[in-house]
Amino acid sequence: KRTMSSPLFLAILLLAIFLLSSLSHASQRSAASSPYTLTDLITTKQGYTGTLLLKSQHQSDRYGSNLPKLQLSVVFESKTRLRVKIVDAEKSRWEVPDYIVKQKAASQKPDDSLLRVEFQKDPFAFRVFRKRATSSGEIREDIIFDTFGTEFAFKDQYLNVKTNLHYEQASKPRIFGLGERFLSFQLPTDNHVYTMFNKDNYLAYDKNLYGSHPFYMQHRPEIGASHGVLLLNSNAMDVVLSNQTLEYRTIGGVMDFFFFAGPSPKEVVQQYQQLTGLSYMPLYSTLGFHMCRYGYKNISHVRDVVQKMDQYQLPMDVQWLDIDYMRGYRLFTFDPVNFPQDEMKKFVDELKASGKHLVTIIDPGVKTDTDSYPQYQALLDSGAYVKRADGKPLVNVVWPGEVIFPDFSAQKGIEYWKKEVSQFVQSVGISGLWCDMNEIAGFVNGSVTAPIAAGRRNSEFNPNNPPYVPGGVRLDEKTVSLDATTEMGLQYNTHNLYGQSEVIATKTILEEITQKRAFVLTRSTYVGSGNYSAMWLGDNESTYYQLKLSLGGIMTMNMLGVQSAGADICGFEKNTTQELCKRWTSLGSFYPFARNHNFKDSIDQEPWALDMIDMTRRHLLNRYSLLPYFYTLFYEASQVGGNIWRPLFQLFPDDDIAADVDTEVFVGDAIMLSPVLDEGATSVSAYFPAGGIFYNYYSGKKVIDTTSSSSGERLRFECSVEDIIVHQLGGSAIVRQKPEVNTRVQEGNPYFLQIASDKRGEAFGQVYFDDGESLKEDIGDKYALFDILMRQQTIKIALHDDTQYAKAFPGRIAEVFVYGVKQGISSVSVNGEPVSDWHVNENGVLRIVNLETVLGFPGASIHWE
Repeated sequence: KRTMSSPLFLAILLLAIFLLSSLSHASQRSAASSPYTLTDLITTKQGYTGTLLLKSQHQSDRYGSNLPKLQLSVVFESKTRLRVKIVDAEKSRWEVPDYIVKQKAASQKPDDSLLRVEFQKDPFAFRVFRKRATSSGEIREDIIFDTFGTEFAFKDQYLNVKTNLHYEQASKPRIFGLGERFLSFQLPTDNHVYTMFNKDNYLAYDKNLYGSHPFYMQHRPEIGASHGVLLLNSNAMDVVLSNQTLEYRTIGGVMDFFFFAGPSPKEVVQQYQQLTGLSYMPLYSTLGFHMCRYGYKNISHVRDVVQKMDQYQLPMDVQWLDIDYMRGYRLFTFDPVNFPQDEMKKFVDELKASGKHLVTIIDPGVKTDTDSYPQYQALLDSGAYVKRADGKPLVNVVWPGEVIFPDFSAQKGIEYWKKEVSQFVQSVGISGLWCDMNEIAGFVNGSVTAPIAAGRRNSEFNPNNPPYVPGGVRLDEKTVSLDATTEMGLQYNTHNLYGQSEVIATKTILEEITQKRAFVLTRSTYVGSGNYSAMWLGDNESTYYQLKLSLGGIMTMNMLGVQSAGADICGFEKNTTQELCKRWTSLGSFYPFARNHNFKDSIDQEPWALDMIDMTRRHLLNRYSLLPYFYTLFYEASQVGGNIWRPLFQLFPDDDIAADVDTEVFVGDAIMLSPVLDEGATSVSAYFPAGGIFYNYYSGKKVIDTTSSSSGERLRFECSVEDIIVHQLGGSAIVRQKPEVNTRVQEGNPYFLQIASDKRGEAFGQVYFDDGESLKEDIGDKYALFDILMRQQTIKIALHDDTQYAKAFPGRIAEVFVYGVKQGISSVSVNGEPVSDWHVNENGVLRIVNLETVLGFPGASIHWE
């Protein structure tokens, strides 16, 4: 018997393995590829159009059948934005309303576009490239979206597209966004599923929560660049994220993608917000501190809280009321025993006399009470309510019992809301409204009656249990049935937009009532919500884990455009501790929206209840001193886009370690927070990215200089339970103001310049002023924007915009602090005149005092030799 020689046998075996492997990979590629062919690709003046035809041999009935013909449009909307849209070519489907998109496309493709598209015709696939300049000036192209060799499906109730993720020199891609959930700022990429479907998922970790934002940013520190992607789709969806791919699975609508070139993280954030809506400009008073509790017993209880805040000289601008004030939890009512309307009016008058305000909660559910509740009958008469499939009112259960819900997309619904909100707000003088439970939240699944459109899975259209179920649970769990309708459309399509529609109506009405800016806080959000309202991160717990998560939660929502965001300070559910509440108060004093709020069954957590009065006062006074800085950051966000809280990599995009840090945060470009986030800890390790000089924010002492370092450095700081580690970045200039117990009392107080030198002895900053309340259309030129520039031992304050308001701005500067000056200063002059009240201390801080009578803002000049 003859046998093959070993080398020949091995060669044949290896060839067989190779061929089998190739067939296997080819089979996998074929299985994963698109079932469509691209035809009729035409170049237009804005981009491309084309047709996608289904190849019959690829038809599949998993989750239904692919649609036979699709229409492709590609529009280069601006230099940095590209839109790729794929729709059913044969009939119209639900699309997100036009009002979401605030910035329209250019009439033709920009010649200098940073974006390019490449197509594969059979099977259909596309890649998006982004151009960027390297530090040496070389132009490179990066792939930022890539569907080659991936799944693609377009079915009636299942749309699927996947992109390969491109990155180098890292073990995983750095992905951020896809809110809202309790999770780290940087998203895990371990085949993680991110469900987006607005839901009252009480204290559910790593589950879909109150808002849906199908936008992500990928940051690549190895090239120092970022890009962003938005899928403008309001249907329930899953996004599956692995180390290699990011996959969308949505159950309706169309594929409507926007790509943002960046290339810096800051530019990605701005480009996204310019498309979906820039931040609203807040009432100045709402930047102050807020007090709230679910469980106030009566008006005397609330009055006692306010009086104690005054007694202990604790700054506060806004007192809040949860649902306790209502009569049986009925919307737009007052409890006649514990919160009688006449006493409420008297209490609000007291608040306003001292410079404070009242905000009350409202839920959208209107109790089905025909006996003593005219608001219900009025809503019935309007016909503008969320309807079942048979046209009858959809009834669910929330706090007052059985309720129906207004339709905020119907004109009669808005008219109903306007009448009720106006009467309610004006009855006692309420200054703002808190829109809660507006996902819509419900205590029963769907409705108190069975949904009309219930059908078998994969047979009849069943909106509550479609062939593919994002999140893996029935969609009507804890909300209204998705076969319900409003004028906007079927809840199956519009569910995620309901809360935003309530907010838009409420904000518009409040502005009409007061002819000033409105304050609305919402729980439910969608793309563009930051254009209208503030938000808080929802119900949390008094735990260190939730304290830590608040950093990522606020950074995410700020990136997504909601600037006035914060978590319940000290925690809502469970009992806080003195240590935790102190840590949370020190960090929370830097939140864009700062409110102490807790649960009715939890212990009291006001400062006096936990013996933390002095430290609370100190941190809140620091917050109030920084209000001009916060207000300027909001102005920047309202004009060009931006985020109040910024991740470290936004300022240091080349730093690989900074891309993974989510336990520290920048407030603007000047202030870096390194809070203690662990129970019992008395020190914290802070990371300082390469390329900066960092000063102690409070003392001005130079802490570390990494400008000549190739990598960042970590330093450990002792930090008492009553403190927080704060640094100011060299090259920044901020304006502070002498603080008081509320913003009205603080008006007219002198200001302070706090300037930190970079390695060249230079710094820059801006400060914005207006009356703090006028609507945008009424501001006109009644504002002041000043540039603060330090160079060659000279500080100059110049008009950024030449307005009469700025020229006549009455604010005075009392003191100037310059961090990082050299010893040996011999003289200081202000506006060309020598001054003597100055000194340089052992920390290298030049302090110039007693300037109030000689130094204003317009044209100010300070020089030293």
